[in-house]
Formats: sequence, C-alpha cells, structure tokens
Amino acid sequence: MALSIIYWARYVDGHTKLTRKSEKAVDSDRVLKFVLDKEYHVISAVVQASMRDTSYKVQIFLENEDDDAGTIISSTCECPMGQFRCHHVAAALLFGYKRASKTDVKCSWIKHPKSAPPKSTTTMAEMYPPRQQDYRALKREMTDADRSYLYDQLGLLGRFTGLINNYHFIPV
Repeated sequence: MALSIIYWARYVDGHTKLTRKSEKAVDSDRVLKFVLDKEYHVISAVVQASMRDTSYKVQIFLENEDDDAGTIISSTCECPMGQFRCHHVAAALLFGYKRASKTDVKCSWIKHPKSAPPKSTTTMAEMYPPRQQDYRALKREMTDADRSYLYDQLGLLGRFTGLINNYHFIPV
C-alpha cells in the first residue's frame, strides 16, 4: 500500500458514476503506469481510455502533509473531462491504494541522515602497523618451563601430539 484510500474517497465523494468507472478501470488493468514521488508529493500515471486505443497522462499534486490527510491540491488529465473530475484521476488514486507497491514509489535518499555515524577513513598503515624492531609477545625471555607448559597444554588437546613429538626446539 503506497497511498492512503482517503485520497480516492475524497475525490469521488458524492459521484457514484465516477466511483464505478474508476473501480472498473483498476480492475481491468487500464492503469498502465504509476509513479508516486513522496518527496514532491506528486503522482504521475498513464491510464488507458475505456473505449479507444488511447491513453491519458495523469498528474496529481497532493498536500504536503505527512499524516495522509487526503487533500489533493490539483490534478490534470489529458482527456476531454480532464479539467473537471475524471475517472482517470480517480483510477490512478485507487490504483495507488490497491496495487501500488514499494517499487512504484520513486526512491529518494537523505544526503546526511542523522542516524549515520560520522565517516572516518582508516588507512592500512593504521589498521596494520609495521612491526617494531624489538617487539616480543612476552616482556621477559621464554624459558624451558614455558615451553614445556605449552607442549603439555597442546598435548591435552590431542590434535597437536604429532607436531610436538616431531618438533625440536632451536633457541633463537
């Protein structure tokens, strides 16, 4: 649902023939194109004429309210009744309620959303600093007791026994 039904209901209010013709147009798939631009509050549609092989461009300008109050500022249609209330405009409004999907709504992106964290660039040198020349994982020298403790712990895991038995430590 891309559009509130209130827009259509207010447009066809008191016009039974207009209501029926717009419902038939939507049910018989005569709305050929529908685009809702929520940023500018404009609907652009192409609706096929009921008896001819022609189609009419429809444009509807909606009120700039976010609560879907259903107010239409103006509408235009290329049909002979376009300057009055025509069923092509009503069909576009009803199509916007019944069948329009998120892909029919024109996309817009916020340039700087409030929820986005500030962008910062991290270089590779910052992420992976070069090795320091005298770097050691331990602050002290590694002893034979440290090595035997490590081998014992690896032996408890069971997967490294072949490596431990075949490994001969060569002091650096």
